[in-house]
Amino acid sequence: MILNMIHNAMMAIVARSVQNAKIEIIIKRAKNNLQIEIVDNGGGISKEDMPKIFNPYFTTKDKGSGIGLYMSKVIIESHMNGLLAVKNIKDGVKFTIMLKKGYEDASNS
Repeated sequence: MILNMIHNAMMAIVARSVQNAKIEIIIKRAKNNLQIEIVDNGGGISKEDMPKIFNPYFTTKDKGSGIGLYMSKVIIESHMNGLLAVKNIKDGVKFTIMLKKGYEDASNS
């Protein structure tokens, strides 16, 4: 899941020939949750595409399948009882994964 978001960021950075390219992974505790942020400066997601990026088979890539972000959201939200959100930031995009503390224990029951 995280690798998919990193790969997408890397592809956007390369496609747009971004100087001083940056992809950050920030992991922190937020109350009883684990918060993982994947932040890049690859130019962001267009307003038209933003509502569709988690839809199955939606892609902006010539050879993309459109399944990566959809599957990431399904796995995080349906199987890990978490949340996957996205928003544009200055010069890029930030994906936020929020997982409840102890989600591993819940998945084993």
